Amino acid sequence: MAHLKPKKNKNIPKYITIRMFIVPILLFFVLTGPSTSFILLKNITLWSKEYKAKTVEKKDSLKTRSLTVDSLNRGKITDLNDSLNLIADKADTLNDGGLTLSINPNNEDDLKLNDKTDDLLTWYGLIFIIVVGFAINLPFKIYFWRLRKNKTVSEKLTAYCRRWLLKTPLFISGLFSLYFLITSLYSLYRLLWDSSFTNEVARKIYTQLFPVSIVASVLVVIFVYFWQKHRVHIKYIEHIFTREELKKSVFNLKIGRIKNRLWISSAMTTLLPLIIVLFYMLMSLSSIKELGEINLDKAKVLLGSYYKDKSDFNLVDFNENFNGFFYVNVINSMMMMIGIGVGMLVSLIYIIIFVKWTTQDIVQPVKELLKNMKQTGEGKMDQYAIVRTNDEIGQLTEGYNDMSLKIKNYIHNITQINKANAQFVPRQFLEFLQKKNITDVKKGDQVQREMSVLFADIRSFTSLSEKMTPKENFDFINAFLEYMEPAINSNDGFIDKYIGDAIMALFGCKADDALNAALAMRNQLMQFNIILEAEGKTPIDIGIGIHTGNLMLGIVGGSERLQGTVISNAVNLASRIESLTKMYGIPIIISDKTLACLIHKENFVYRYLDNVRVIGKKEAVILYEVLDIKSNTEQCKDIVENLSKYQQAINLYLQREFTAAAVIFNQLHLICKNDPIIAMYKERSEHFNLKGVPEEWDGIEVIREK
Repeated sequence: MAHLKPKKNKNIPKYITIRMFIVPILLFFVLTGPSTSFILLKNITLWSKEYKAKTVEKKDSLKTRSLTVDSLNRGKITDLNDSLNLIADKADTLNDGGLTLSINPNNEDDLKLNDKTDDLLTWYGLIFIIVVGFAINLPFKIYFWRLRKNKTVSEKLTAYCRRWLLKTPLFISGLFSLYFLITSLYSLYRLLWDSSFTNEVARKIYTQLFPVSIVASVLVVIFVYFWQKHRVHIKYIEHIFTREELKKSVFNLKIGRIKNRLWISSAMTTLLPLIIVLFYMLMSLSSIKELGEINLDKAKVLLGSYYKDKSDFNLVDFNENFNGFFYVNVINSMMMMIGIGVGMLVSLIYIIIFVKWTTQDIVQPVKELLKNMKQTGEGKMDQYAIVRTNDEIGQLTEGYNDMSLKIKNYIHNITQINKANAQFVPRQFLEFLQKKNITDVKKGDQVQREMSVLFADIRSFTSLSEKMTPKENFDFINAFLEYMEPAINSNDGFIDKYIGDAIMALFGCKADDALNAALAMRNQLMQFNIILEAEGKTPIDIGIGIHTGNLMLGIVGGSERLQGTVISNAVNLASRIESLTKMYGIPIIISDKTLACLIHKENFVYRYLDNVRVIGKKEAVILYEVLDIKSNTEQCKDIVENLSKYQQAINLYLQREFTAAAVIFNQLHLICKNDPIIAMYKERSEHFNLKGVPEEWDGIEVIREK
């Protein structure tokens, strides 16, 4: 089976190397080529005249030498004359045959601009910067190649790239600067001190080419620097530096300015075309002095439509006043138009490139910043914008990242505070008050709701706590509450407050949730007791009382301290009902109002408990026991199986038929020996049989203890 090639990661850019050197070199020749051709064409006439004059002079010299040498015989003189005639013929072909830069390659008087050192510096220098530049950039190319291939990158290679990437614009442009500086200094040396030029025309051409090469060199260096800088800022940095580093400026450079970039861009796109046009215009000018004495025909050509009538035209004044002026001949005008056209083409290339770079360097960071600002506004706080520049946009981006981080931390802190506040003021409490945040709460806020109130308390905790240190008491209570809280929260309830070892919880949806929470708390208690027994500690028991009624939720307090609380008789009654679990010896008691509010009574097993009037209350309340079958399966099984007989006995008891009721309770007591409720009613029935029933007895038990 053939191995599948790993897919390329197209999001990773290619790192260009050779192109970074070949393109600037070609650009240099494009910039200097038209100017060089123009200069050569402009000076070739002067060179041909000088060469012809030297040839004639040499011919006359050779003739003179031949006549004064007595040792020459007639035959030799004839041969020499033939040779001189041949040289003269060759000189004449200069005008007849057109432009020829080298009449005789072996002739030292031929026009020659460069020497061997020039050639070595030019070609070996170019090879040098390409090789050295490629060596410097090779690690970066390997790095990005491995990223594109989804291959592992070594730490050493990563460290190299992280250290030197930002300096590559300086390295590459520095190589070109060094090359151009050396060649320019050597050219300057040749112009000032070297005497290797074959004639003055060659020196003149070389002198005119020198500023052209200087200007082209500067343009190429600027081009290279900004090209590499653009790629580093826009394409490379996010693939080398970390997320945290990119949130701040990674450029250890002097703070830049957008106006400086715009000045450079404007200069390259505006001044450059003007300089090129001006250069070719100056190069196309010819001095009027070169025409010699000006006659009427020449004046007419020079002045064109400004030429006056012959009778009014003064040649003497014209020669004196216009001798220092310039004119453009036909050939020069053609060369000028061609040169300007080439210059405009080069300028257009610069305009397209620099406008593109400047636009991307400004617009792309701004677009990224706007995109991240929008996402931040949508609540996506993990966004950040890459600081790609060290100018005002970079400062703005860095400021945004700093602001975004502070907002994120602030929101995180606020969230943590809200979570912490929710531990003191439950979220459901705020929902009942129709408040979104705790900051919206103020003193006096209140709402009336029908809710089920649950109280739970540890049995005999006072005696238990006496055996523990204060720290052990706190640890014990916290461990106990850790088990109880999930049972309440999972049944749509919330804990209003902790009262020592007691819990007060509220259920606003339906009474069924309160009963389910009570049964879940009993199940959690079983798990908690298993841990206590494993630690060698005494298991505990809890009593739970539930009542449903109208209550007021609200905020009470003074100017410095507020607290959410619940005020209602229903709360007090629920607390009294919980305390009755100790007296009756059963775990869960609910009121008749809670039983009436149950939506799914069939989901619970309950039985009549008593009709009582608790202390502080005028009205009696009927109580029911909710059987906790899971935690006491054996006992509850007997109770459930005889539940109808128990209800029959309760009915007889309430109808004052205590004898018949006592018989049934005795029978039930034999079956459910550990049931405290059956034992209680058995004792009550037997008591009324022996002592009689008070006349005012109505079946209501008055509870005089809390």
